Amino acid sequence: MDNLGDGINYAFFDNHTYVAPKVPTLLSVLSAPKDLVSNQAIYGSNTNTYVLQSGDTIEIVINNEDDNKHPFHLHGHQFQIIARSDAYDDPHHYNPDKADEIPEIPSMRDTVIVEGNGYVVLRFVADNPGVWFFHCHLDFHLEQGLAITLVEAPDVLQSQLPIDSLPADFLSSCKGSDMPVKGNAAGNHHDWLDLAGENLQPLPLPEVHLQLRNG
Repeated sequence: MDNLGDGINYAFFDNHTYVAPKVPTLLSVLSAPKDLVSNQAIYGSNTNTYVLQSGDTIEIVINNEDDNKHPFHLHGHQFQIIARSDAYDDPHHYNPDKADEIPEIPSMRDTVIVEGNGYVVLRFVADNPGVWFFHCHLDFHLEQGLAITLVEAPDVLQSQLPIDSLPADFLSSCKGSDMPVKGNAAGNHHDWLDLAGENLQPLPLPEVHLQLRNG
């Protein structure tokens, strides 16, 4: 996290602080053309979105770049804890070339604390289609943007939950809040790759890294 000089602290993954899109990501998934629903770009520059394909094994590596502990929480899954630094380690990033062997029976959690200047490696299978948030469970860190969005098996999700099957009162509540119910992150449903006018983060943000690998 960092203070950019405007009196506000921002938190970020891979140089991007989470900023909510104009259209909720779930509604972007459900309203997107089939040939673009898996295109990460339509979900916005500042939603920290990663598109996961059904059945992929997903590994998330978090290297904590500050002194704070962060309890990270994943919606939609319990993950395996593959590797984790503890409070007594010298501060360092995760090095897969020097990593210990994977535990025979890894711990399963939906929340894990990452130590200050430490790391954690998580793994799960993308077997639950949906739009899932991964975020710090300290509310003020989440408010500052310490979150990513996982769009999991969006093609499967579209087939399971057609947009015209959504309850009318849900859609009317969005409309009552002047929130678009279709389109990309900028609310554009005519040109899905045009993100002009999307909600963006303040700039610049310092460098920090999260890695997400799938296979």
